[in-house]
Amino acid sequence: MDENTACTHIEAIPFTEDEFYIEVGWLLASKLTKGLLDKGLISVPQYKEITELNKDSFPIISVDLLPKSLDTTDLQR
Repeated sequence: MDENTACTHIEAIPFTEDEFYIEVGWLLASKLTKGLLDKGLISVPQYKEITELNKDSFPIISVDLLPKSLDTTDLQR
């Protein structure tokens, strides 16, 4: 490996089958909610509210990776 190559070690987190389905549910809910926003079917405040509800509904393992508050500056219409 030369000096210009970055080496990153990522450790795998074992998932149970239930945890896997919760994570998939979170991803699907997030994509669907974003799609509704993009199509103008929900407003930014509704998007924020639904996203917070999704966080409560899907106790995902990667919750520490989510922002504490939802930045929607790029979503303003």
